[in-house]
Amino acid sequence: MNLLVRISGFFIILGETLLAPFLWLLDSLPRQRVPPIKDELLLLSATQLAKKIRNQQVSCEEVIKSYINRIREVNPIINAVSEERYESAMHEAREADRFIKNHYLSKEKLKNLKPFFGVPITLKECCGVEGLTWSVGSRLREGIRAYEDSEALKRLKGAGFIPLLVSSVPEYCVGLESINLVNGWTKNPYNTNRTSGGSSGGEGALLGSGASVVGLGTDFAGSIRIPCQFNGIYGHKTTSRIVPKKGFYPDTTDDRTYDYFTIGPMTRYVEDLMPMLKILSGAEGTCLNLSEKVDLSKLKVFFSKGKYDQFGVPKVQKEIVAGINEARQYLESHLSMETEEIEIEDFKHGFEICIMMYLTLGGLPNFLENPNNPKKDLNVYMEVLKNLMGKSRLSLFVLMFIILYRYTGFIPKSHFPYYQKKMERMKSQFNEALGDNGVFIYPSFPSSAFGHYRTATRAYGICFSMIFNVMGCPSTQIPIGFDKSGMPIGLQIVAAPKQDRLCLAVAEELSKRFGGWVPPT
Repeated sequence: MNLLVRISGFFIILGETLLAPFLWLLDSLPRQRVPPIKDELLLLSATQLAKKIRNQQVSCEEVIKSYINRIREVNPIINAVSEERYESAMHEAREADRFIKNHYLSKEKLKNLKPFFGVPITLKECCGVEGLTWSVGSRLREGIRAYEDSEALKRLKGAGFIPLLVSSVPEYCVGLESINLVNGWTKNPYNTNRTSGGSSGGEGALLGSGASVVGLGTDFAGSIRIPCQFNGIYGHKTTSRIVPKKGFYPDTTDDRTYDYFTIGPMTRYVEDLMPMLKILSGAEGTCLNLSEKVDLSKLKVFFSKGKYDQFGVPKVQKEIVAGINEARQYLESHLSMETEEIEIEDFKHGFEICIMMYLTLGGLPNFLENPNNPKKDLNVYMEVLKNLMGKSRLSLFVLMFIILYRYTGFIPKSHFPYYQKKMERMKSQFNEALGDNGVFIYPSFPSSAFGHYRTATRAYGICFSMIFNVMGCPSTQIPIGFDKSGMPIGLQIVAAPKQDRLCLAVAEELSKRFGGWVPPT
């Protein structure tokens, strides 16, 4: 491990400990409450809604209207919407109802052709939705709109989904909190004094509050799984290079990026994950064998030794550790699944490995491009000073990222071959252990959602998620209850590359034990 990096992490954690009484007071400030859900349509899964629409038990227009009303009810509290398309969505809903009434397709044929016909969906703003804002939270991109739908959205619309809106993200999707200078900050529906996470934080907040039934997110370093944990919902990070990246921003010219970057579903109900993944993966997903039934009794479940403690990295909450142990016991007792504790030696270098792999990527957009003088970039240090005075057009999170990127996280670039070798060895050992019938249960993030503007004290915790991006592994985050503060907690189920179906099968089984999403009260 790199001592400079870990010692800085230690002092950051120490600082948070010393400030604990002050932070407790901030967390105790009055907060707005998300209204309880009264419309029963909002408590059905996307799969159930699609079935009711096909059977003409409910109209598509009713469903879309219910979700629009709920979004309007909660968004003033959570601030998760970047831009909506309600009028277009209502028009498409009426067209869908006319289609069902006037055409003679059998229910089964409609299900096969368009399994989510008439069901609403929300999408993270980095996903291109034709005509809607594509600023990705940056004031330098204000006014830019997507000129066409992303490839992933084309597939979702082909399956019958109706997009309602694009949701808020951190500027350029850089950050653990969805805060930007265009939309402000997004709040957690379970406690508005806390973050909804990042970078798919707008999606997480909408889903957690019952204002969306399914959403589309991206995961580059835990950006699906962390917001899903913070907001008490499900999310799946796919195997690398399965869902097409066309139509997403920011993009890079470094092909290695797409070993780490993935696009995947975020849902309130576990039953919607698999059908959504089938749609998103398309022909590229044939290698995942998603229709192949999983015999859970033949799976092997791995757990980590060492109580997850790493010097300079936030400790994992006791409730999360207890939840992982409970999951293990449940799988052993109810399915007689074989379990085994493993220790991958290079996991202890995970944070440094991830930093080195990420901060040596090339071809990133120029975040410092000066709109007034394209030939001369903005000065990052001057922008930091201007930001502190409220005069910069760039957020502090992006400026900190630029500095970290410039200095590769304060790890010499000459160390890249060393950490790359460790990464390859770790990846080989891990994938060999799991094979084609193993899953690994691990924290998605070491804590529940933290207070606003505390990214610096928790940033090192992303190593629990991003290590599996580096290894290209699929991972499913599931909710497992609440901590003593009433905030959602979760865990992730990881498998070897192309074994996504194992993650989803175990997620569905564990949901029987933990119960899934619970509306905020």
